[in-house]
Amino acid sequence: MKKQEIIQDLIQQDLKHNQLVVGLDKIGLEGSEMHNLRILEMVSKLMKVPKTLQEDWTNAYMLCMEEAVNYQITNRGESLKPLAEVCYNRLKQLIKKSEIP
Repeated sequence: MKKQEIIQDLIQQDLKHNQLVVGLDKIGLEGSEMHNLRILEMVSKLMKVPKTLQEDWTNAYMLCMEEAVNYQITNRGESLKPLAEVCYNRLKQLIKKSEIP
């Protein structure tokens, strides 16, 4: 499995997890405050996000997480695969843009 595929799989699982915790929040169980898997940090390390870009990169990542609620909830999160790919590409583009002098 390639590094890109691993990162996309991690993002997909984080999207699925986000669907769960947002659902818990909606019924008053405060899921997002108690159940953080810290996948964002793992993806950031794997993508080697520069410290100077970390805030913008994190904001872009979180926008993807917010989009997950608009997707069908499935057992394995397969409906989120296209969003995970889009998210990965957005994040990668941010990094590339920061490298341009």
